Amino acid sequence: MAFDALTAHLPRWADLPCDDGPLPSMPAARLGSFGDDITLASGRRLCVRAVGKGSRDRLTLDFRDSDPLSSADGFGLGREDLELAAVLALCHALGEHADRRWLERLELRSSPDSWIGGGPSSDPGRRAFALARTFDAILGALAYSWPSRVGAGSNTIGALVQLRHGADVVCEAIPGGEGATPARAGRSSWTSPILGTVSTAGFVPWLSLTQRGRTDSGGGGARRGGDGVERVYAVTRDVEAVFGFDRDRNPPHGIDRAGPPRPSSVLLERPGQDPQRIAPWTPTSVPAGASVRVETAGGAGHGFGGYGDIEFDPSDWFGSKASADPSEH
Repeated sequence: MAFDALTAHLPRWADLPCDDGPLPSMPAARLGSFGDDITLASGRRLCVRAVGKGSRDRLTLDFRDSDPLSSADGFGLGREDLELAAVLALCHALGEHADRRWLERLELRSSPDSWIGGGPSSDPGRRAFALARTFDAILGALAYSWPSRVGAGSNTIGALVQLRHGADVVCEAIPGGEGATPARAGRSSWTSPILGTVSTAGFVPWLSLTQRGRTDSGGGGARRGGDGVERVYAVTRDVEAVFGFDRDRNPPHGIDRAGPPRPSSVLLERPGQDPQRIAPWTPTSVPAGASVRVETAGGAGHGFGGYGDIEFDPSDWFGSKASADPSEH
């Protein structure tokens, strides 16, 4: 199973605190809808769609219009992981510490036929991305509901990398960039609530690593999105590899006419040959003497750069599609 080493680094519902004292009220949430997706090995996209609306005491999030479980290619979220992603996204949007008691403020609607709420992922890497893109979709919906609080789209997980040579297995999680908010620019090399930077490389004699910030990879705007990173894996032995990533054709959306970031890219580079694009989630042979360059997307920008913020109709934003009130489903 791929990405087993990530298991201990992923958040779990049981690890969230449950503190004493009253929870603050929430702003009333007007109707917001947002679709995010994951690029599959086939090149098709797997969509998660979140529709939110609520009062100062309760927020309803509806995921029943997400893609069916039958097309999920091993991705999926069971009920507990859906609750985890929703609480983490809600607390992030409110600027509150994650606390299990926030679940009392949420009504989550999902279908057993959808990959969101319909069942668990087949491996830890797919679970990580299912959590991340559900988190992102919720924030996208809340950006409509609470536009003064919630920012542009983020690259919550940049890429996952697993390299294997004989008994040696290297597993890493590489960050992306955070989307900008109404108050500030996005953070670069963002350690998200879902998964931060992880490396099990240690000393592996057949591998050398270099990393730097991917300058100007965040989206432009009045407030820029955070930058992603560039990480290069050079090998001196034949290696079997798997790269989990997206944001190659689905970069996060900017808000208020701000721009998207530069998309992700994973390239196999062999001496004397043109770079070869690597498909996500697909086993790949990396020959001795070659290297793989992983470039993660940044976060999207916020605000109409150069002219100040402007008013806009969220229904015209290309990141959304028309929706009925979730209470009518």
